[in-house]
Amino acid sequence: LPISGRPGGETGRCINDEPDARRMTVADAATGQDRVILCATDAGGACNLAPLLPVLRAHELAVTVITRPRLLPLFDDVSGGRADRIVDGEDLGDERLLALLSEDGLRAVICGTTRYASPDRSLVRMARAAGIRITVVLDEWYAYRFRFTVPDTKEAVVFPDAIALQDEVALHDATGEAIPASICRITGAPSLAHLTS
Repeated sequence: LPISGRPGGETGRCINDEPDARRMTVADAATGQDRVILCATDAGGACNLAPLLPVLRAHELAVTVITRPRLLPLFDDVSGGRADRIVDGEDLGDERLLALLSEDGLRAVICGTTRYASPDRSLVRMARAAGIRITVVLDEWYAYRFRFTVPDTKEAVVFPDAIALQDEVALHDATGEAIPASICRITGAPSLAHLTS
């Protein structure tokens, strides 16, 4: 799919044939369909969130995917449905993220995690502040607490409503880093679920 940006090099462009992301937002909101945002701006998160796309589509949810152009093939290669909208996560600013969170019908946000400032990390803080349910799917076995620190701070931590962990080791290590056990769920890695079917 071609990347089509908005005039002036504004960030948060859409990755599809629609030339203006604002028009897409209005069109999507008009359907009245319940919506979910999937956000993964690194490869590990994208590998874990892409398998969720057909599950969400099967529940008749409109899905917006926020990702980087190089990761788009991971979401295109999923059988069972495509995202309703794909937003370029490269240099996506807080203003555009807030606009996405403000759309009618948004029921939940599901994110990956990163070690660097990213839309994934910003959405945890923003969704919590907006009262929107947010779940984070972990794909690594280290730096658990750090992934929830507010970028550019060393102390401020914002946890999501739920954290999907790979296994007992991840649960042990995460709670050892003072992540509340009450928000941790062992789910396995969605990217490996095909091995059990």
